[in-house]
Amino acid sequence: MANPRQNIPATADTFVHYLFASPGNEAILCSFVNAVLENAGRPPVKETKVLNPFNPKTFVTDKRSIIDIKAVASNDRLFVIEFQVAEHVAFVNRALYYWSKTYGGQLKEGDAYERLNPVAMMILTRFLLFKELDDLHNTFWLTAQARPEFVLTGDLQMHTLELVKEKLGCFETIKKPLRKWLEFFYTADKKSEAEMKIL
Repeated sequence: MANPRQNIPATADTFVHYLFASPGNEAILCSFVNAVLENAGRPPVKETKVLNPFNPKTFVTDKRSIIDIKAVASNDRLFVIEFQVAEHVAFVNRALYYWSKTYGGQLKEGDAYERLNPVAMMILTRFLLFKELDDLHNTFWLTAQARPEFVLTGDLQMHTLELVKEKLGCFETIKKPLRKWLEFFYTADKKSEAEMKIL
């Protein structure tokens, strides 16, 4: 008789939410966030707390958006974490929409714009997102065309992690904390329970 149990991929929405958003798992979420930040040469955060994943609707006609994980760090920086298994033609547009809803959703009518905190989007895909870029982990922000070293604002930051065979060749260039996370997400449903305990 066949084993009725099916392995759930570690990148499935249900598992990601269970792993990062379950009470008591705050340190696990913080570990992943800091692994991505460290690999991009950004400063770490001390702790993270999961927020409501529903982005508020400003108008009745607004599109409803639910993100995988929304979190805030102890320094008030916000993080939106999205795992995408199936390829979507307008995925980058959707990611920017989620970022903008999270960024703009910080203010209520009459609030000063100075109250806006930076939002970093962290996206892990199981499909090729940017065939033009060789790196598995890419970081984007707004810069001047004439002088790319000049960053307009640190409030928008987007990290993409393309966990696909085409980019596994640069796996060893990823710093160890993030590399361990990526190995976990890539192979979790392929390893035995004993191997997973070691990982």
